[in-house]
Amino acid sequence: MWNEIPGSETWQEVTRLTKGWSDDEKYKVEADGRQYLLRLSPPERPEKRRAEYDAITSLHGKGLPVPQPVRMGKADGREYALYLWTPGEDANDVLPTLPPAQQYAMGVQAGEALRQIHEIPAPTLQPGWGQRYQRKIDVKLERYAASPMHLLGEAGYLSFIAEHRGAAQDCAQTLQHGDFHTGNLLIDGEQVRIIDFDRLDYGDPWEEFNRIVFSAQVSPAFAGGQIDGYFHGAVPPLFWERMALYIAVNQVGALPWATSFGKTEEEFALRQARDVLQWYDGFHVLIPSWYDGKK
Repeated sequence: MWNEIPGSETWQEVTRLTKGWSDDEKYKVEADGRQYLLRLSPPERPEKRRAEYDAITSLHGKGLPVPQPVRMGKADGREYALYLWTPGEDANDVLPTLPPAQQYAMGVQAGEALRQIHEIPAPTLQPGWGQRYQRKIDVKLERYAASPMHLLGEAGYLSFIAEHRGAAQDCAQTLQHGDFHTGNLLIDGEQVRIIDFDRLDYGDPWEEFNRIVFSAQVSPAFAGGQIDGYFHGAVPPLFWERMALYIAVNQVGALPWATSFGKTEEEFALRQARDVLQWYDGFHVLIPSWYDGKK
């Protein structure tokens, strides 16, 4: 199918990439001394892939550190998107090697970039967030109840969700990266770069912080910096309650998802849920223990 993609006749090397959870096939392409990322998407929902490409194009035009789009089209009945290769190393690998102050500074940079992503508003016909999220809570709780596995400290999770679900109120909805954490960030010298927008969505911008648990496990300093960078050090009190709710709901929903992928993912989800429970003292506090409010 390569010969259906314009310019593929000049490709000198194509390497399949297998890391990550995307449904796309991903390839690293080398041609004429340059490197590219090629994504081939399943034929279902081509409009979602077009929306993703258009959003990345808009963000790149704003000067954000996201992949640079080259072109999008169809090949063999499938959508493809070609981007210039994004330089850098996996933040999960790099951050633990840096001094804590530098980890924090990287987090501030990531938070500032995330805030700019959230400057793009949701479509005007987007359903209200409060109703959407309440339904999301119900679906996750139903799947969790049907799961054969249960979380340590389950009562703390479930009672917190029941008591605080009203914190997810209608709000101005924006573009969401959809999976913003260190596993989808690269460190390129002093620059943090953002990749993997395939879970892009629209909703409450603060919901993005439900994935900060992944970052906090790698680097608490980075996670704290992300919050401070996003809010320029002035964190609204309501944010803590809403972030705790989003994290609790996400952890409850993660276990049924993980069990379908085998023992390794299941154990990871259980271990992460234990960490979250400890950070929130069994959900008796709203601010996680790794946040120390540096500015």
